[in-house]
Amino acid sequence: MTVAWSTATFDLFDRADALRETVRDHLVPVELRLPERPSEVFAEVEISQAGPLQVSTVHANPATVHRLPSQAKEDAEPWVFVSVQATGTSMIVQDGRHTVIGPGQIGLYDTTRPYTLLFEEGVHTHFLRVPRDDLALSPRLLTGAVARPLGGPGTTGGLASSFIAAMASSQVTDTPIGAAATAAAAVALLRGVVAEVGTEDRTVREARHETLFLRVIDYLERHLADPGLTPDQVARAHHVSRRHLYNVLAGQGICFGDWIRARRLDRCREELAANPSTTVAEAAVHWGFGSADRFGRTFRAVYGTSPTAWRALSRLADGEPR
Repeated sequence: MTVAWSTATFDLFDRADALRETVRDHLVPVELRLPERPSEVFAEVEISQAGPLQVSTVHANPATVHRLPSQAKEDAEPWVFVSVQATGTSMIVQDGRHTVIGPGQIGLYDTTRPYTLLFEEGVHTHFLRVPRDDLALSPRLLTGAVARPLGGPGTTGGLASSFIAAMASSQVTDTPIGAAATAAAAVALLRGVVAEVGTEDRTVREARHETLFLRVIDYLERHLADPGLTPDQVARAHHVSRRHLYNVLAGQGICFGDWIRARRLDRCREELAANPSTTVAEAAVHWGFGSADRFGRTFRAVYGTSPTAWRALSRLADGEPR
């Protein structure tokens, strides 16, 4: 269930106190420095629960957040927060380090110690709150990961950023099964994020192993258009053998060649349906089939018709003229 909250429902001069109370009671106890003019105080907050994890989206005025030493000491339940920047930039300061994160990047901070968050451009951020114990990582590893820029294409942080943003906009957390599966995947990804900045020990190796399947799928999705995409290429990119790659995929019921073919067909169908000016040959080459003939044979074998005939039927189904 998603809970929505807005300062718009409060009188102008009550909004600052209402916002401070909401953050304290529903997210984490902190000190908020807000604009002095009541007319400049605004916030929209959405909060959802996925098992033990909480995901929230906040759009608000520029603000500074301080987690005081007394709050860190008194809080009974320790959390790790993951900040995912939607637009603009923000800064995380903790343990003598600071980092600026931008869109698509994430940053971690730990509620067991003081921290500061700076949102000079306003708050346009997703927050994931995770019980510290659920990550099952040593304090040393977590300390090494806070207040660092994490994310970007091809990294576990980048994958985690996309996943958390999807959590914030998805209704999957409304079902117990969906919430449990989502929470497990998020925790595995975060363990992998910390592993990328950690030293090589047993915990780090376990975290990397847990996220291997997700990282492989992310890699495949980003390289679907490459006609030379091979198991050996994917295995090398992830520092594993081809046999190990096959075993990881098979553990999820996936055959490498069948999955690639199915996803490329999906992408071609999406492009043919969405872009009337795209030719069958262009879609085929764009998504790694190499030639229109090869694409046509594969398409007919799976769907029982040609791409051209399928496109015509799709347009008729959507009420478009031929």
